Amino acid sequence: MVLGLSISQLIGIGYLTGGAGVTTLGFKYSDVLLSFFGSGVGAISIYWISESYPLATPVHIIVSFLASLILSFVFLRYKRLPCAFIGLITATWMCNAIMSVAPFSSSLQMAVSSLFFIFPLIFALSPFVCLMTSTAFYGSWCIVSGVDQFINSGFPTMYSMLFNAKWMDDVQCGQSTFLLALLIGSLTMLSLIMQYYVVNKLYIAENWKDDPFEVVVTDEENPMDINGLANEESQDLLSINNGETPYCDPTAVLHSVSIDKSYYKEKKSAEETVPLV
Repeated sequence: MVLGLSISQLIGIGYLTGGAGVTTLGFKYSDVLLSFFGSGVGAISIYWISESYPLATPVHIIVSFLASLILSFVFLRYKRLPCAFIGLITATWMCNAIMSVAPFSSSLQMAVSSLFFIFPLIFALSPFVCLMTSTAFYGSWCIVSGVDQFINSGFPTMYSMLFNAKWMDDVQCGQSTFLLALLIGSLTMLSLIMQYYVVNKLYIAENWKDDPFEVVVTDEENPMDINGLANEESQDLLSINNGETPYCDPTAVLHSVSIDKSYYKEKKSAEETVPLV
């Protein structure tokens, strides 16, 4: 017991906090999530390897740290690689979820097996689709898992559905699976709408031709971009019409120089005519 809370309740608070952050700000801070994701993949990979090939504790710690650090930078630099890996995880989850509740058939098995090609391909080709949908879906699942830690409704866990093909045998109440799907689906749609329109302000009607990663989110009261310049002024300064060099009138520059010289001459003559006291 810590602060009057059990271990399961502390885990539930962690699930709720992390899920709320991912469902609202996951896409906005996707670089941070990809970095943590790479660190987790590196640490878990070394742990699984150590199960087959035991390592000394100091060696295990050092190797895990190096693997986490390397994969963190790799996933942060090459976004398509972690997106493809997320697609593979999602395909594995959907395969186990469908095969456990649907009657077995060869056509269903072929359709489910195609998911292992479709999801990694789509997520790798479009990191925007991957990060937007995965943050909404997995963040919603974390919220539902956090609620389950307090009410003990018997929802299937994320770990069991991902790594156990017969996860349905461990479910105590069959209706909890339907309720889990309903809650996750509702929270996922709410997260997609909130992240797209409210947090990142990516409007389809206005930015459907632009790359969503390149669209700058501006403040309504002080519309400044990431460089500290107003959007309209920065576009006027940086845009070049039809590939031509912007026109600059040389006489305007000469005129300003002549004005400055005449000003300094008048100032100098006025100072010379001042009588000495």
